[in-house]
Amino acid sequence: MKLLRKYIREIILENNNKRLQEFSLRDIPGYQIGKPINISRELSDPDNNQLRFLVWKILEYSYESLGGNMYKDPEDLINHNMNEFIVFDLTGDGYPNVVFAGWKSNRSSYGMIKSTMSGTDGMPESVAFYKKELVRRVASGEAFHEVSGGPAAILMKAGMRPLSKEEIEKYFPKPKRTWFGRHPDPNSRDAQNAKKYGPNGEYDMWIGRDLLGEPIVKLFFGNM
Repeated sequence: MKLLRKYIREIILENNNKRLQEFSLRDIPGYQIGKPINISRELSDPDNNQLRFLVWKILEYSYESLGGNMYKDPEDLINHNMNEFIVFDLTGDGYPNVVFAGWKSNRSSYGMIKSTMSGTDGMPESVAFYKKELVRRVASGEAFHEVSGGPAAILMKAGMRPLSKEEIEKYFPKPKRTWFGRHPDPNSRDAQNAKKYGPNGEYDMWIGRDLLGEPIVKLFFGNM
Protein backbone atom coordinates (compact mmCIF):
# COMPACT_ATOMS: atom_id res chain seq x y z
CA MET A 1 0.00 0.00 0.00
CA LYS A 2 2.80 2.42 0.87
CA LEU A 3 4.59 1.70 -2.42
CA LEU A 4 1.37 2.16 -4.39
CA ARG A 5 0.70 5.47 -2.66
CA LYS A 6 4.22 6.65 -3.43
CA TYR A 7 3.73 5.75 -7.09
CA ILE A 8 0.43 7.64 -7.24
CA ARG A 9 2.08 10.69 -5.67
CA GLU A 10 4.84 10.61 -8.26
CA ILE A 11 2.31 10.51 -11.11
CA ILE A 12 0.38 13.45 -9.64
CA LEU A 13 3.52 15.52 -9.22
CA GLU A 14 4.92 14.67 -12.64
CA ASN A 15 1.70 15.72 -14.35
CA ASN A 16 1.27 18.95 -12.44
CA ASN A 17 2.10 21.88 -14.70
CA LYS A 18 4.08 23.70 -12.00
CA ARG A 19 7.56 23.03 -10.75
CA LEU A 20 7.08 21.81 -7.18
CA GLN A 21 9.58 22.22 -4.38
CA GLU A 22 10.06 18.90 -2.57
CA PHE A 23 8.60 18.99 0.94
CA SER A 24 8.33 16.42 3.71
CA LEU A 25 6.32 16.63 6.91
CA ARG A 26 9.17 14.74 8.54
CA ASP A 27 11.23 17.94 8.46
CA ILE A 28 8.82 19.73 10.81
CA PRO A 29 10.03 19.77 14.46
CA GLY A 30 8.03 17.40 16.65
CA TYR A 31 6.86 15.27 13.71
CA GLN A 32 5.47 11.86 14.64
CA ILE A 33 3.59 9.31 12.57
CA GLY A 34 -0.14 9.48 13.30
CA LYS A 35 0.14 12.63 15.43
CA PRO A 36 -1.27 16.09 14.64
CA ILE A 37 1.07 18.41 12.74
CA ASN A 38 0.22 22.10 12.51
CA ILE A 39 1.24 23.30 9.04
CA SER A 40 -0.37 26.77 9.20
CA ARG A 41 3.01 28.50 8.86
CA GLU A 42 4.43 26.05 6.30
CA LEU A 43 1.42 26.46 3.99
CA SER A 44 2.01 30.22 3.85
CA ASP A 45 5.67 29.82 2.89
CA PRO A 46 5.94 30.69 -0.85
CA ASP A 47 8.54 27.93 -1.33
CA ASN A 48 6.22 25.12 -0.17
CA ASN A 49 4.10 24.77 -3.30
CA GLN A 50 4.27 20.96 -3.18
CA LEU A 51 2.74 20.94 0.32
CA ARG A 52 -0.04 23.25 -0.84
CA PHE A 53 -0.67 21.04 -3.85
CA LEU A 54 -0.90 17.85 -1.76
CA VAL A 55 -3.23 19.44 0.80
CA TRP A 56 -5.35 20.95 -1.98
CA LYS A 57 -5.72 17.54 -3.65
CA ILE A 58 -7.05 16.08 -0.38
CA LEU A 59 -9.57 18.90 0.00
CA GLU A 60 -10.57 18.74 -3.66
CA TYR A 61 -11.12 14.98 -3.43
CA SER A 62 -13.11 15.29 -0.19
CA TYR A 63 -15.38 18.07 -1.48
CA GLU A 64 -15.75 16.77 -5.03
CA SER A 65 -19.43 15.94 -4.56
CA LEU A 66 -20.04 19.54 -3.46
CA GLY A 67 -18.35 21.03 -6.51
CA GLY A 68 -14.87 21.37 -5.05
CA ASN A 69 -13.36 23.05 -2.02
CA MET A 70 -13.27 26.76 -1.24
CA TYR A 71 -9.71 27.06 -2.56
CA LYS A 72 -9.92 27.15 -6.36
CA ASP A 73 -6.17 26.76 -6.81
CA PRO A 74 -3.44 25.23 -4.59
CA GLU A 75 -1.69 28.60 -4.36
CA ASP A 76 -4.78 30.11 -2.73
CA LEU A 77 -3.68 28.23 0.39
CA ILE A 78 -0.88 30.76 0.92
CA ASN A 79 -3.56 33.06 2.37
CA HIS A 80 -5.52 30.45 4.31
CA ASN A 81 -5.79 32.73 7.41
CA MET A 82 -5.99 29.82 9.87
CA ASN A 83 -3.85 29.03 12.90
CA GLU A 84 -4.95 25.40 13.33
CA PHE A 85 -4.35 23.82 9.93
CA ILE A 86 -3.72 20.28 11.15
CA VAL A 87 -2.60 17.27 9.09
CA PHE A 88 -1.76 13.66 9.92
CA ASP A 89 0.80 11.45 8.21
CA LEU A 90 -0.38 7.90 8.90
CA THR A 91 2.17 6.03 6.77
CA GLY A 92 5.45 7.73 7.63
CA ASP A 93 6.20 8.78 4.06
CA GLY A 94 6.14 12.49 4.89
CA TYR A 95 2.87 13.21 3.04
CA PRO A 96 -0.47 14.20 4.64
CA ASN A 97 -3.31 11.65 4.73
CA VAL A 98 -5.90 13.51 6.82
CA VAL A 99 -6.65 17.23 7.10
CA PHE A 100 -8.54 19.25 9.72
CA ALA A 101 -8.41 22.97 8.92
CA GLY A 102 -9.58 25.66 11.33
CA TRP A 103 -8.69 28.43 13.68
CA LYS A 104 -8.68 29.02 17.43
CA SER A 105 -9.34 32.20 19.36
CA ASN A 106 -9.89 32.64 23.10
CA ARG A 107 -12.32 35.44 22.29
CA SER A 108 -14.52 34.12 19.49
CA SER A 109 -14.06 30.34 19.67
CA TYR A 110 -13.66 30.04 23.46
CA GLY A 111 -10.22 28.48 23.15
CA MET A 112 -11.55 25.65 20.99
CA ILE A 113 -10.80 24.99 17.33
CA LYS A 114 -13.46 26.19 14.89
CA SER A 115 -13.20 23.66 12.09
CA THR A 116 -13.80 25.02 8.60
CA MET A 117 -12.73 22.12 6.34
CA SER A 118 -11.58 18.54 6.68
CA GLY A 119 -10.92 15.50 4.55
CA THR A 120 -8.82 12.47 3.68
CA ASP A 121 -6.88 11.08 0.73
CA GLY A 122 -9.47 8.30 0.42
CA MET A 123 -7.38 5.38 1.67
CA PRO A 124 -9.41 3.05 3.95
CA GLU A 125 -6.90 3.58 6.77
CA SER A 126 -7.25 7.34 6.42
CA VAL A 127 -11.05 7.22 6.43
CA ALA A 128 -11.11 5.01 9.55
CA PHE A 129 -8.69 7.34 11.33
CA TYR A 130 -10.68 10.41 10.28
CA LYS A 131 -13.92 9.04 11.76
CA LYS A 132 -12.34 8.35 15.15
CA GLU A 133 -10.51 11.67 15.21
CA LEU A 134 -13.62 13.66 14.28
CA VAL A 135 -15.59 12.12 17.14
CA ARG A 136 -12.69 12.59 19.56
CA ARG A 137 -12.30 16.27 18.68
CA VAL A 138 -15.97 16.96 19.39
CA ALA A 139 -16.34 14.76 22.48
CA SER A 140 -13.20 16.14 24.13
CA GLY A 141 -14.17 19.77 23.62
CA GLU A 142 -11.06 20.35 21.52
CA ALA A 143 -13.02 21.53 18.49
CA PHE A 144 -16.50 22.26 17.21
CA HIS A 145 -17.75 21.40 13.75
CA GLU A 146 -20.53 22.78 11.56
CA VAL A 147 -21.17 19.78 9.31
CA SER A 148 -23.40 18.00 6.83
CA GLY A 149 -23.01 14.94 4.62
CA GLY A 150 -20.48 12.31 5.67
CA PRO A 151 -19.07 14.12 8.73
CA ALA A 152 -22.57 14.77 10.06
CA ALA A 153 -23.47 11.10 9.61
CA ILE A 154 -20.32 10.05 11.49
CA LEU A 155 -21.20 12.24 14.49
CA MET A 156 -24.86 11.22 14.46
CA LYS A 157 -23.94 7.55 14.32
CA ALA A 158 -21.58 8.09 17.28
CA GLY A 159 -24.44 9.60 19.29
CA MET A 160 -22.93 13.09 19.51
CA ARG A 161 -25.46 15.73 20.55
CA PRO A 162 -25.80 18.78 18.28
CA LEU A 163 -26.08 22.26 19.70
CA SER A 164 -29.61 23.57 20.15
CA LYS A 165 -30.98 26.84 18.77
CA GLU A 166 -30.54 28.48 22.17
CA GLU A 167 -26.94 27.32 22.52
CA ILE A 168 -25.99 28.48 19.03
CA GLU A 169 -27.56 31.90 19.59
CA LYS A 170 -25.81 32.23 22.94
CA TYR A 171 -22.31 31.17 21.97
CA PHE A 172 -22.19 31.92 18.23
CA PRO A 173 -24.54 34.79 17.37
CA LYS A 174 -22.58 35.60 14.20
CA PRO A 175 -22.86 35.08 11.31
CA LYS A 176 -26.61 35.35 10.90
CA ARG A 177 -28.25 31.93 10.64
CA THR A 178 -31.67 30.58 9.75
CA TRP A 179 -33.12 28.02 12.14
CA PHE A 180 -34.81 25.07 10.43
CA GLY A 181 -35.01 22.42 13.13
CA ARG A 182 -36.10 19.56 10.86
CA HIS A 183 -34.04 19.45 7.67
CA PRO A 184 -35.72 21.58 4.95
CA ASP A 185 -35.18 18.87 2.29
CA PRO A 186 -36.85 15.67 3.57
CA ASN A 187 -35.49 13.67 0.64
CA SER A 188 -31.85 14.57 1.25
CA ARG A 189 -29.30 12.17 2.66
CA ASP A 190 -28.89 14.45 5.67
CA ALA A 191 -32.62 14.34 6.46
CA GLN A 192 -32.70 10.57 6.08
CA ASN A 193 -29.67 10.13 8.33
CA ALA A 194 -31.20 12.43 10.94
CA LYS A 195 -34.32 10.28 11.00
CA LYS A 196 -32.29 7.06 11.07
CA TYR A 197 -29.97 8.04 13.94
CA GLY A 198 -32.43 10.28 15.78
CA PRO A 199 -35.94 8.82 15.36
CA ASN A 200 -37.24 10.99 18.20
CA GLY A 201 -36.02 14.26 16.70
CA GLU A 202 -32.60 14.25 18.35
CA TYR A 203 -31.05 15.62 15.15
CA ASP A 204 -33.77 18.06 14.14
CA MET A 205 -31.31 20.87 14.85
CA TRP A 206 -30.46 22.04 11.33
CA ILE A 207 -29.35 25.60 10.68
CA GLY A 208 -28.79 27.50 7.45
CA ARG A 209 -26.45 30.30 6.43
CA ASP A 210 -24.54 31.60 3.44
CA LEU A 211 -21.00 30.46 2.68
CA LEU A 212 -19.20 32.37 -0.07
CA GLY A 213 -22.57 33.41 -1.43
CA GLU A 214 -24.06 29.91 -1.42
CA PRO A 215 -26.74 28.68 1.03
CA ILE A 216 -25.71 25.74 3.23
CA VAL A 217 -27.60 23.64 5.81
CA LYS A 218 -25.61 22.18 8.70
CA LEU A 219 -25.66 20.64 12.16
CA PHE A 220 -23.49 22.34 14.79
CA PHE A 221 -21.54 19.99 17.07
CA GLY A 222 -19.47 21.13 20.03
CA ASN A 223 -18.96 20.27 23.67
CA MET A 224 -19.63 23.63 25.31
